[in-house]
Amino acid sequence: MPGLAESSRSEIAALEEVAKIGGASGLASFKVTEAGLTSSLGKFFRAEQLASLREESGAKPGDLILLVADSFDVACSSLGRLRLHLGEKLGMIDAALHHLLWVTDFPLLEWDKEEKRVGGDAPPVHRAGRRGPPAAFDGSREGPRQGVRHGAERFGDRGGSIRIHRKDVQSRMFDLLNIGPEDARVKFGFLLEALEFGAPPHGGIAFGLDRLAMLFSGAKSLRDVIAFPKTQKATCLMTEAPSGVDVKQLRELSIRVTAPEKK
Repeated sequence: MPGLAESSRSEIAALEEVAKIGGASGLASFKVTEAGLTSSLGKFFRAEQLASLREESGAKPGDLILLVADSFDVACSSLGRLRLHLGEKLGMIDAALHHLLWVTDFPLLEWDKEEKRVGGDAPPVHRAGRRGPPAAFDGSREGPRQGVRHGAERFGDRGGSIRIHRKDVQSRMFDLLNIGPEDARVKFGFLLEALEFGAPPHGGIAFGLDRLAMLFSGAKSLRDVIAFPKTQKATCLMTEAPSGVDVKQLRELSIRVTAPEKK
């Protein structure tokens, strides 16, 4: 980061907290001076390594180099959050510019370290032996698409792909998610049975018009661009919802409501 070499310990500690949101366990920092790099971690690096670090980063005297040592995904997530945080804090993001792009090879699945099951490098689920969109999210270049503006999703949720509409493909997806045949039958039997009747291929993409209105207008919250927004307590000021339910309605549905015990 240019010009941040004189950052205080508390300021760097605050940046470390931002990096941790992305999964990093810590944040290494190197101040760039005329004599080279200075850091409490400098003793763990050889002189040629420090010189290479400065050269690769393109840092100049007065700059601050920030590093994360972790897996590729964690490092990208952590440093990406840090980059956006500092870009906004230092006024380096031009709000008048709108950079839009399509991500065309978005993976469907990611590795879950806690569950220890399939991730973004999962093998293709279904290629259908032909050109054109696959019948399932398979992480291929023909698969999910996502509209992005300034580094954040804007259009749909990995939309633009053909949804799963075949039982064998859906079963393969359950296998990837470690959902056995019996669990799949109990939890999703209705879906598998429905697919046997020949669900038509279908796909699409959803535009978040309210979010786009917020971004292009420079608003900070969706509530600023929605006609009748919900409050932070999820209540609607126009309809006064949610409201109380008539006892008769509860009785028809066999629902009993009990007040919490007073402490």
